[in-house]
Amino acid sequence: MKVWGWLTPSVTGDYTFWIASDDDSGLWISDSANPIVPTVGSEICRVSKWTGYRN
Repeated sequence: MKVWGWLTPSVTGDYTFWIASDDDSGLWISDSANPIVPTVGSEICRVSKWTGYRN
C-alpha cells in the first residue's frame, strides 16, 4: 500500500516526523512539484520490520 499527502508548514522551523510499520516502510520528503517522484536522497526514515506505534 502507498500512502501519500502534503505538508505545507505555516512557519519556518524544525519539525519531527514518526513512522511505524508492520513491514518494510519508508518516509520520503520531496520539494518537487511532483511528489510522486521523490528526489534522490530524500528518504528520511526507514523501518525494515514490525514496530509498535509507541516505538
